[in-house]
Amino acid sequence: MACVMDMMMPLNETTQGVAFSVNFSGGRNCRRALVPKRLESPRKVVRSPQDEGITPPRTPTKDEVAMRAKDRNEKRSAAVANLHQHLRELQQSKRSAIEAATSQAAEKRSAMLAGKKAKAGSHFEKVVEKGQACQLQKQQALDDQEKRLQEAMKLIAEKREACLAKICDRASTTSRRKERESSEQRRKMEETLTMTSERRDSELAEKVSKAQKQFETALAQAAEWHEQDKASAAEKQHQLEEALTSSGEKRAALLSDKSTRAGEHFTEVLSKGQEALKNKAEGVARQHKALEEKLDQKTACQSASITERSSRAGQHNEAVANKVKEHMQELQEQTEKLRERLEEKSRRQPVRKVLSPKKPAFPAVSAGDEKVEADASASSLAVEVGSSC
Repeated sequence: MACVMDMMMPLNETTQGVAFSVNFSGGRNCRRALVPKRLESPRKVVRSPQDEGITPPRTPTKDEVAMRAKDRNEKRSAAVANLHQHLRELQQSKRSAIEAATSQAAEKRSAMLAGKKAKAGSHFEKVVEKGQACQLQKQQALDDQEKRLQEAMKLIAEKREACLAKICDRASTTSRRKERESSEQRRKMEETLTMTSERRDSELAEKVSKAQKQFETALAQAAEWHEQDKASAAEKQHQLEEALTSSGEKRAALLSDKSTRAGEHFTEVLSKGQEALKNKAEGVARQHKALEEKLDQKTACQSASITERSSRAGQHNEAVANKVKEHMQELQEQTEKLRERLEEKSRRQPVRKVLSPKKPAFPAVSAGDEKVEADASASSLAVEVGSSC
């Protein structure tokens, strides 16, 4: 890439060299103008640091380096102690919060169980009262039914007696009518037929005997019917009484069974509630114990990691201090060599060329740079400890 140097101006001059700003421009045929431009540019004479009055950097002593390292270590130990205190406060706050939550949960559970017990007791009392009321209602219904049955039986007996009375009246009326008819026939036959009086008398006697027999049979049948009605009524009454007694016994057995089941259910509910409370309390205790174990493990791991990192930081600080010492020694040696070379060149001939001393392998470390480096290392250690927590 062909280019031409238009202007070269110095920006900064230090003990390590001179910095320039260079402007490039041109095209393909710009190599010809490069040499005259360079020759026409003014030359600058490089002065030594002694001529300009610049003092070389002072090398820190071992005591100063040790004191700085000690200050850094103290700051880091203070940061670690603050972190430990913060972790203890966090653990205490978490434990207090967990204990408060467990106590509140236990109070809520006890209140809920007390409410459930009260509700169960009131429900049991209501069930007993309802059972007694149902039993009284059923007894009253049975009494009313028995009264109705007795009244119905009385009505049936009265109706049957009335029917029997009507039948007897009818039989007596028929007999009277027949007697009247026979008397009239007798009179007619006596008047009209004297010859056939004996035969007619015999016929009348036969008819009278037959009528008497029919009347007697009707009376016997009416008596039998009355006795049969009485027997059937007694049997029905007996059956109704047995049905009422059996239904009363069944209802009493059902009520007793229901009451026993309700009592067993109440006892089962109480036992289950106590078991649930016990299980919940055991679960809360296990959870609390597990949380305490986890917290202890975390604190142990954090303390171990903090101790390991503090030991690593101490080793790193020692290695950095040794490297700084070696670097300072190398810088001192280089500065001494540069001074000797400059003195030799100044003795031989005046300086006309632009000279720039060789840059050292590592830049000089001042007190401000060491402070910045120590602050950066302390901040990095604090960030690592925070991330591990």
